[in-house]
Amino acid sequence: MLKKISLVLIVFFYGYAGINHFISPDIYLKMMPPFFPVPEALNYISGGAEVLLAILFCFPAYRKIASYTTIAMLISFFSVHFYHIYLGGLPEGLPAIPYWVLWFRIFMQFVLIAWAWWHRE
Repeated sequence: MLKKISLVLIVFFYGYAGINHFISPDIYLKMMPPFFPVPEALNYISGGAEVLLAILFCFPAYRKIASYTTIAMLISFFSVHFYHIYLGGLPEGLPAIPYWVLWFRIFMQFVLIAWAWWHRE
């Protein structure tokens, strides 16, 4: 029962996050490091990928693909989180957050990776 509830939550979490890339692209564009090429395209690609992964998690035959792809995506997001640590905060135009929260986001990436891994089967 816990795994079913968790599955519903992971579908909602990534579905909502993906849709938010299209609703509020400015937030994600401001977060992207300047060395990322074509930030607008990357925003929509990552948002679309999150929506697609949420859908794939709904089907047992595709859960392993969804899980491994989600993990790869989360690993790629480390570059953004470490860039913010390098800056000492979020880029200008975003709310100021304590430095420890930047490190907590790194920890949470591992939690999200474990969550996706749990739903691989």
